[in-house]
Amino acid sequence: MTQSSRLDPPRESAQHAVAANAAEAAASLIPVVGGPLSVVVATLFGYSYQKRLEGWRDEVVAQIRRLHEERGIAIEDLASNPDFLDAVATATRIAEVTSSSEKRSYLANALFNVGAGTRVGPDKQAIYLRYVEELTPSHMTMLGLLDDPPKFLDDRGIPWPNIGMGGLGSIVELGLPELYADKPLLETIIDDLQRYGLAQNPGLNTIMTGEGLKAGRGTAKGREFVEFISSSPAS
Repeated sequence: MTQSSRLDPPRESAQHAVAANAAEAAASLIPVVGGPLSVVVATLFGYSYQKRLEGWRDEVVAQIRRLHEERGIAIEDLASNPDFLDAVATATRIAEVTSSSEKRSYLANALFNVGAGTRVGPDKQAIYLRYVEELTPSHMTMLGLLDDPPKFLDDRGIPWPNIGMGGLGSIVELGLPELYADKPLLETIIDDLQRYGLAQNPGLNTIMTGEGLKAGRGTAKGREFVEFISSSPAS
């Protein structure tokens, strides 16, 4: 049996049974749902949940293959690596309860980095995976802007404005107009990033020079977190 073939586990698992039971329980809570309709609802819930699990399982397999093909790491070594197994278990739990493709991508990248021997220790790995669960894609986008405002705009084809003095809010409005329009959400996101220690919060309306607007406000911890959940190049 080849390394590759051993990566293909059977589709049916204990998770499938859990999904089916959860779907039946959910259907039973719907008022005035009887007989055939209850079965249909349970089937739809179970099917959707199973598809989510299968999609994540395929992503895990893809990362294991990458580790073997790009880094030469044997599957047996991954299977005996407690940090990797812990990361898979935690990431799988998170992936099961999110439909966000961005979060699933972050989780998959983290698995690859753990398997490849990231410098991030086990405690931080667990904390950073929890951050993926708790933070939204909007948090991550804002973190990218705060860490390097000029690069953030340049990556999106937005020229840097000719501003002599101004507030960071003008840069956010350029780069993330929809988020800027929702001030309560924007303030919550920035406050969260500061509370997690991932970025500093200078205030959106604090007046500063044009060069001051270009300064990064991401912390060392924030950059380490982003690196941990980012795709690593082949070596």
